[in-house]
Amino acid sequence: MKKYSFIVYLFGVLLIFVGNVQAQQKEIVLDADLASGSEKLKVKMGTQWMNKIWNFKFGDYAVLDSKSGWTTTTSKSKLFSLKVQSESGQKFSFSLGNKAKDTALVNVVFSIKTEELQAIPVFTDFFVGPNFLISGSQNFTAFISTSSDPEDTWVVVMKI
Repeated sequence: MKKYSFIVYLFGVLLIFVGNVQAQQKEIVLDADLASGSEKLKVKMGTQWMNKIWNFKFGDYAVLDSKSGWTTTTSKSKLFSLKVQSESGQKFSFSLGNKAKDTALVNVVFSIKTEELQAIPVFTDFFVGPNFLISGSQNFTAFISTSSDPEDTWVVVMKI
């Protein structure tokens, strides 16, 4: 199997993760050349356990092992300020393989940063003013190395 086709399949798995994270986006636009030379495979989602990702299976490929880290969130604001800056992040890794024993190790970092104005709490469940999102960004980065050439690392960076 060619290394390039294995990476294309792996990129498809990463798009599934981004699709799960970015649920409001309904479709992913593919380049016409990539779409014409591709094969549509059914994706089967197996179980998901604590500290693991979903056990995806498609064609000859499957998630062999995975590890999911905790989601961490930090927020900060100045005293008597309505502006709040928040940052959330998660790291996970998985190995993807096929029947020919080709494998890829993928390490992923996903982060969200927001800056917003928050309403003033007056009583329990009673607020004055609107909640307003000033800015926000999402970053998805994956580092991919294959068993055929572990020294060669591919990097996928998506700013959503």
